[in-house]
Amino acid sequence: MGIGFSVEIVSVIVGFLLSLLVERIPGVKDAWAGSKYKELIVAISGLIVVAALVGLWFAGAPITGLATPFIWSGLFQAISVWVMYITSSQSAYMLQKSNLGRKALE
Repeated sequence: MGIGFSVEIVSVIVGFLLSLLVERIPGVKDAWAGSKYKELIVAISGLIVVAALVGLWFAGAPITGLATPFIWSGLFQAISVWVMYITSSQSAYMLQKSNLGRKALE
């Protein structure tokens, strides 16, 4: 019995972890804080994750959740995965900011 990850779960996990790591790694944190294009970078990184998941699916990786054949329903699935990635990334960012604000008040 193997562990199956759907594309939605993988994208949410990757988005959440990347958002946490960007705020925690010292060298990256400083570059990220000074960036004017944070939203664009997050959106493009989400497209890269979706493209990687779809590419793995076409290569035969055991990732469940993408529709077969990959035409309109697969495209809508890829868009929903991208939205879930962005949502999880933003959620992690907001959780960190609220936690940092709470610590500053103490």
